[in-house]
Amino acid sequence: MKKSVAELQAHLSLLHIEREEEIKQYEQQVASLSLPQRREKGVAWHPLTIVEQGFALGEFGYVIVERTRELNKPHRFRAGNVVRLFTTKDANGEVDSDEKGVVHFVDKNRMKVILYSKDLPEWLSDGKIGLDILFDDRTYREMEHAVNDVIKADNDRLYNLREILLGYQKPNFLRESDYFFRPISF
Repeated sequence: MKKSVAELQAHLSLLHIEREEEIKQYEQQVASLSLPQRREKGVAWHPLTIVEQGFALGEFGYVIVERTRELNKPHRFRAGNVVRLFTTKDANGEVDSDEKGVVHFVDKNRMKVILYSKDLPEWLSDGKIGLDILFDDRTYREMEHAVNDVIKADNDRLYNLREILLGYQKPNFLRESDYFFRPISF
């Protein structure tokens, strides 16, 4: 095994450790909070009314929700956030049913969520609807994918760049005269 590959695999294992620690901290700081505490921190909206529901591209269900209290209060919801749409059993905020989705847009007290399901939940009409921001590990998945691509590189430009950037190969440069008259293939 090349030293560069071993070095990148070590970085990959550190990336896994970092991801697990971030998940753990998220659970300690957010997921373990009560519903009123999550609302106070701006990571939950509850209660909500369903303004519109239907199907988006790819036939995925969507809902447009609106806050019914704490209007115009600052929050942390942004387009692209992974969220959990839920219904509660009681005033304590104990979750009865939930469905994950992604925020399409947020406009003051209104939000559109595209669900990861092709069906709209039957419990939407039951009331006591809320939204939570979930931990989003998308960046970690993308970083892992990119590092794996660099690890798999073999006898191509990415391979050369890996070896040069990690210090296992010296860079080589073309003479200026060769550079301007060298044919380029795309």
